[in-house]
Amino acid sequence: MIGTVKKGSDASAILMRHLARRLVFLILILAVTACRDTAEAPEVVAEPMVLDYNFVSDPTTLDPALAIDTASLNVVRQLFDGLTAFDPATAEVVPGLAVAWDVSQNGFTYTFRLREGMALWVNQRGEPQGEVLAEDVVYSIKRACAPETASPSAYLLFIISGCEEAYTAVGIPDLDSIAVRAIDRFTVEFMLVQPAAHFPAILGMPVAFPVPAAAVDSYGTTWTEPQNLITNGAYLLAEWRPGERLTLDRNPVYYDAASVSLVRVNGTIAPDPTTALTLYQQNGLDSMRVPPEIAEWVLADEALRGQLAQAPDPCTYAYGFTLDKPPLDNARVRRALSLAIDRPYITGQVLGQMHTPAYHFAPPGTFGVPPGETQGIETDVRAAQELMVAAGYPGGAGFPPITLMAPAGEPHAAIAAAVSSGWSRDLGIQVTVVEQAEEGYEAAIDGTVPLNEAPHVWVLSWCADYPDEHNWLSEVFALNQSGGAPRMVGSRFADRVTIVPGENSTRRIPGRLDELTAQASSEQDPELRRDLYAQAEQTLIVDEAMIAPIYHQTVLVLTKPWLDRDYLSIAGQSFKGWTVDMSAKHEARGEATATPPPSE
Repeated sequence: MIGTVKKGSDASAILMRHLARRLVFLILILAVTACRDTAEAPEVVAEPMVLDYNFVSDPTTLDPALAIDTASLNVVRQLFDGLTAFDPATAEVVPGLAVAWDVSQNGFTYTFRLREGMALWVNQRGEPQGEVLAEDVVYSIKRACAPETASPSAYLLFIISGCEEAYTAVGIPDLDSIAVRAIDRFTVEFMLVQPAAHFPAILGMPVAFPVPAAAVDSYGTTWTEPQNLITNGAYLLAEWRPGERLTLDRNPVYYDAASVSLVRVNGTIAPDPTTALTLYQQNGLDSMRVPPEIAEWVLADEALRGQLAQAPDPCTYAYGFTLDKPPLDNARVRRALSLAIDRPYITGQVLGQMHTPAYHFAPPGTFGVPPGETQGIETDVRAAQELMVAAGYPGGAGFPPITLMAPAGEPHAAIAAAVSSGWSRDLGIQVTVVEQAEEGYEAAIDGTVPLNEAPHVWVLSWCADYPDEHNWLSEVFALNQSGGAPRMVGSRFADRVTIVPGENSTRRIPGRLDELTAQASSEQDPELRRDLYAQAEQTLIVDEAMIAPIYHQTVLVLTKPWLDRDYLSIAGQSFKGWTVDMSAKHEARGEATATPPPSE
């Protein structure tokens, strides 16, 4: 069987081939060293890097198809790789298990070439168990689309022809109809339901990660138990004591070992934030996320404040407008309302400096988002007042009362109070804030609600499924050619709250936004895609002012000065590029000698 777990002599042969490659590399290094001037000072060998990290809670699963909570995603991303990955600085898609890929001229067919002889399955003792093959990819995609797997993220794969039909089938699903196939041992082909330039980003998400077919079939639901677990990522699960600690060691046969600096991750399970903060202050943690309940305490501490970063969390909070309900059927009015929102005041005073003002819909860290110097919509009361005059409502004269609907509770009430009072004060209009129970909110803003019952303004928030503007513009707002609304499933990552618009809640008709997003979906040139998405953001936020972005969600993160890390955390944080200055770490801890490096 292709993808079978290798044992005995097969495993030994694979290991010997891998060690042989390393031996050749070592011989080359020694040869270069021998040629150096003998008077040259010997190189200082850096101490192996060890990270101390708080996972906060135990992962609920190590199955990539099932992981949706932060702890599970963080661990799964260390243990497994996808066909693609993301550049932590730009969010661009880069090779993972696949070294390259091609797309057909019509945009419907993608072909990925895996790393031949390099990417290996490995048990948690570091012993190779066979190569990652195209059949493993086919098996894993079909498994994620199968209803019996019950993957909460399977909807991300519905772009693959046949996946949605299989997932939603009544009775026995036809998994053979899912359009993914192995052309040869290291080449896999996907047929899509429509052109999708963002498809490589989808394959970088855990739900699309290859899993070991033979292990899953052999052990069933227990295949992720440590003694059965077979993985292919940068790290191995060295130890897991639920409620106490989770330790990861570098995978000695990882194909991209040169990019992995950390030899060990000492993971703490400390759900209590004050306990974690104390551990951090005692140099027992190198980095930790600061939850809201201790944020004020941390911000008040000068020493801690100097180690604090406001890291992007891929969520945006916004107000949507009902486009065909007077007086908001006038784009000047909508743009005036958006310009009059004091975003810095809301993020600073109302929200306690926890988030950043939003001038576009998609947040930083999203492929295709306009660069920071390109302002979408700014706070400009004077410009808002001039637009109200141009719309026929000078000083609010003749402007009918409008309703702003928000889910009950905080922070919605505080934001609505700040925005409505600002509109009344600066634009001279009357605003009634209506609180709606959370369980009925999405139905209340659905585009099918009778117009006289629909609010003029309403709250929406969106959290990314993957870091691409397609997930923000096309999947939230774009309509199909017949004017139908997009499928609104929302982010299903467990630790994020998404307020999903109903079916075409803005009640818009097809127009320029749809043309731009359709072009971007088919465009393979990254720079042209960026330009199309920039135009689409301009259309959504400024020209047609369909929504008013208010803030991009961020998280506060404490990081010791000896740790160099990134903050891209879509579906789990990767440790691959992190480095630790061990000398500085030992000095801060008052350790006279270095900790012996963990064996691999």
